[in-house]
Amino acid sequence: MNDLLVFQLPTVALSAVGLYTCWHFAAGQFNWSPKHRKSMEIICEEDHCTKLSDTPYYRLLYFPNWYFGTAFYLFCSICTWLSAPLIPWLTILGSLAAVGMGIILIWSLAVKLRFFCVYCYTAHAVNLLLLGLFITRLLTT
Repeated sequence: MNDLLVFQLPTVALSAVGLYTCWHFAAGQFNWSPKHRKSMEIICEEDHCTKLSDTPYYRLLYFPNWYFGTAFYLFCSICTWLSAPLIPWLTILGSLAAVGMGIILIWSLAVKLRFFCVYCYTAHAVNLLLLGLFITRLLTT
């Protein structure tokens, strides 16, 4: 029960926030829904979120960053319920990659582009919190 409350539920909740952020950004970006597009215009200053897709920082290996975010958050949610010996290390490695990429992306948003993207910063904060949860779980088991 303790692992459920301390680790599994927070991990799934953070992953859900990350997934929502990725999909909401994509829905507004690609105009899948006028509602998402409108909320994106309200949240993002000076239409930075929609302009972001025109920059080289929006893609990694030809795919939009939200593809990788979606895969990462699903990976975290699934691994939360698995108990194989390598799972904690795989989640930490995946989280380290996500946080490392996030540092580069935050730097490019803040310094190079001078964009403030609420969706981006939320996803990067979620990644950092997930890394902390995975390290804590490894150290306490």
